[in-house]
Amino acid sequence: PLAAVDAFVCNHPPALCEAYMPFNKSLLVVATVNLEFSRENEERWAEWLRSLRAIAANRRNVIAANNPYDAAYIRHFAGIEAEYIP
Repeated sequence: PLAAVDAFVCNHPPALCEAYMPFNKSLLVVATVNLEFSRENEERWAEWLRSLRAIAANRRNVIAANNPYDAAYIRHFAGIEAEYIP
């Protein structure tokens, strides 16, 4: 049951974490593909960036990337310093 869950990990696509935001659990967003994957149109992309910034604003959440390119991509487009997890 969800009551026993401590955190959700989202990586493919990272925007999947939007679905878990209402559960009020820790979120680990790991970009393993382009950040906008599954958010290709301008409106959905802007919505995802707002959600990602809200996720990053909570200290219990982590924004990360599995490669330096995606970490820099997140910094450039979202203004968030992503953790690099090789």
